[in-house]
Amino acid sequence: MNYRNTLIALLVLTASGCSNNRLEALSPFSGPGGISIAPVEIDSSPSTAWIYIDGKYVGNTPLVYGLAYDSDTNYIEVIAKPLPDHPVQQRQTKHVRVPPLPTRIHFFLNNHEEPENDG
Repeated sequence: MNYRNTLIALLVLTASGCSNNRLEALSPFSGPGGISIAPVEIDSSPSTAWIYIDGKYVGNTPLVYGLAYDSDTNYIEVIAKPLPDHPVQQRQTKHVRVPPLPTRIHFFLNNHEEPENDG
């Protein structure tokens, strides 16, 4: 998993470069150990949210984040928590099945979270 953290750090540093459209500047790629990584745009409405990926805080919306997975990964959990000054809005959870990775994940924070149906 050290490769995964290194690749994520590399992608985040690359994404913060001088390109106006960070998604166009980056493309999905495969790393060592069969890890796949791709930039994903994460946003929320009507307000900003804290974003957690697999339980780890990664930033506030809007953001572009390098999601990574390997052959043992079935899904990536992405959670959006509304900021404390928006008490009416609801925490949202999405389980992103991989592969493939989406290019965008949107959270609408005024919806009440419902249990996911895995089929």
